Amino acid sequence: MATKATWQGLAIRLAPLLFAAGAGHLLFQIWKHWDVVTLDFRFFWLAGDFWLNGGNPYDASYAAAAEAQFGIERGAIWYYPPNWFALAALLSLPDPLSASRLWLIVNAGLLLGGGALNVMAFRALRGAAGAQSLITKFLDALPASSLYFLFTGAVALSQAAGNSLHLGQSSILVYFGASLLLSGAARGRLVLAGAGLAILMLKPQIGALVCAGLIFTPFGRRTIAMAALASIAIAAPVFIATPPAEFLGAFAEGVARYTDQAYNMPPAVTGLRHLAWIFGAPDMGSLFYLLLALLLISAASLAAGLRRGELKTTDFIILSIAIAAAASPLHVYDLILLAALALPAISLPLPAGALALSALALSWRAGNLPFPESLSEGVTYYAGSFYASLSAGAIAAAVCASLIPAEAARARDVDRIRRSVAGA
Repeated sequence: MATKATWQGLAIRLAPLLFAAGAGHLLFQIWKHWDVVTLDFRFFWLAGDFWLNGGNPYDASYAAAAEAQFGIERGAIWYYPPNWFALAALLSLPDPLSASRLWLIVNAGLLLGGGALNVMAFRALRGAAGAQSLITKFLDALPASSLYFLFTGAVALSQAAGNSLHLGQSSILVYFGASLLLSGAARGRLVLAGAGLAILMLKPQIGALVCAGLIFTPFGRRTIAMAALASIAIAAPVFIATPPAEFLGAFAEGVARYTDQAYNMPPAVTGLRHLAWIFGAPDMGSLFYLLLALLLISAASLAAGLRRGELKTTDFIILSIAIAAAASPLHVYDLILLAALALPAISLPLPAGALALSALALSWRAGNLPFPESLSEGVTYYAGSFYASLSAGAIAAAVCASLIPAEAARARDVDRIRRSVAGA
């Protein structure tokens, strides 16, 4: 019978091999897309080019320029918030192909760096969780280098990582931001946490939801303030160049047009909206599910907050990101975000940790799993959306079950609070 030491020795020997395979996958994706301007990156480059030349990417001239520059006949909409100004402008300095190549390399580097941040966060949190599960003890016994190689290799081999590089998407950047936020909070580094949240705010349908959980702790509120100041400062040139009324109108119109595109309809997104479509429920629209996600995060954070003195800012970050990934209408490649929660999630007490581990395994290469063709025939469907949505929901359930107190404990806390108020 294999002993604990045997399994650890096997993991230590396999770790460099898994990391080498993951690095090879990243290099393959870079090589494969080296001579093309990746699909979604074209929109980032063009927006930056507009801003640097005094234009406004939120108006109709953006679509015309996209057709002239890249041959994009439809779907050219700039719907990202103005805090993209600095990054988009920087990326647009080289020609499109050179910038696309740079973006591929940067994203590969961010994925590797995100792995280091997550290992540091795990090491910082592992002793603060009370009793440790078997999975936690196993991971904790591994050398930091082996844990990094195992974790980062697995993330680099994931389908979400490959899809993000293939499309030139911002999902790996958002994953890095979540990792930086969690690592900064775990180690009490406000500047790092604020920088991580500012990066998350580049995708506000995730960043704003995380803020709903951060407001429940003093460190979280300071993090929100720092990220808000950074985001406003970065976006300041856009606000200066474009009258506020004109900007808000154009931005709102762009977001509305974006949500009406085929690639943002229920078959193509993940989360509760996708699952509702799978099971035949009427579509309520993206805004409904974003508000629902906000409500769920607020309610779960409030319930978890009854465990006064037990939960830390990192717990609210994990809770918020898990629910955001499960409830928001995202895309399957966006769920690389779940990797930022992987180590804390699988380290939850059993059976929650085992459920999270199983769910992460399901989402790892979700697009390769069989799916009824009748459901995706004739519609825009991203392979793996159904299984990834189930995985995100399972991880959220595991996190909520572990962080939100049981009914009896909650009742005792409420009673204690009532007695305290009455005594005052």
